[in-house]
Parts: sequence; C-alpha cells; structure tokens
Amino acid sequence: MSDEQWADHVEELRGRKRRSQEMGGPERVARQHQQSKLTVRERLDLLFDPGTFVEFGLLAHQQPVRGQQALPPERTPTDGVVTGHGLIDGRQVWTIAYDFTVLAGSMGQVGEQFKAARVRDHALRYRQPIVWLLDSAGARIQEAVGSTFAGAGQLFFD
Repeated sequence: MSDEQWADHVEELRGRKRRSQEMGGPERVARQHQQSKLTVRERLDLLFDPGTFVEFGLLAHQQPVRGQQALPPERTPTDGVVTGHGLIDGRQVWTIAYDFTVLAGSMGQVGEQFKAARVRDHALRYRQPIVWLLDSAGARIQEAVGSTFAGAGQLFFD
C-alpha cells in the first residue's frame, strides 16, 4: 500500500473518531445545554484528572439484531455509551457513562454486552472502583426482545 493510500485511511479513521466524539450532533448537544445539563463528555472532563481518561470502544455503534436493520453508525456513535478509565485524584477509576444525545441514552446490545461488560470485567479483575453515570431512557426495546439482555442481571451480581 502506498503512503498516499495509508494517509487516506488514517484521515478516514480520524474523521470517524471526530464524528463519534460529536455525540448525537450539535442540535442534541444544544438541547442538553438548554436543559442546563452537561453532555456525557463534559461530565467526564470534570470527573477525571486532566489528560488521564482513556476511552474504550469509541468507534462502536449499533449492530443489526435478529434480522432487523441497524441504524446507520452516525445515528448511534459509541452505541450511546462512553466507557473507559482514568485517574480521579490520582486513583485509577473505571467508568460507564450513557450519552443522552444518542437515542436518549438508551442501552444497546453493543454498549452493554461488549463495552460495559469489558469495563466491569477490568474493574473487578483489578479491584478498582467504577463510576456509572446513568442518564438513560433504559434498554432499547427492539434489541431487548427475547433473550438478548437475559444476562444483564449479572451486572447487579458483579
């Protein structure tokens, strides 16, 4: 692959990352601010020591479930949940934080079964705390029908 082709791929990846960090888009961010609410990313910026937050699954998005068509990736950036770890007053802390600007912060299969589960697993393995910022309309019904969320009770056990 040529240098120019690599540069095109890198620029495409940077663009996808930028779009994901824009959350549900400028209109939904403005709506949060009109309600005197911070966005999920603004909350995390205040919570974690500057420059220490490392995000998991930034490019994740909703996937098709049982023959249903998924929404396009730009409608479900990060599948509506920001996950990762960083330092709070110098102490390692994990987080799962729902993004209300994406489908009212509803919980999707990718966000729950892969991103949130990964954070819970790491926090338990390393015996470190989790800060869970829950600003959510609940589970996405179209994804929760049947047994998709049957294992969700494990999070309460954890």
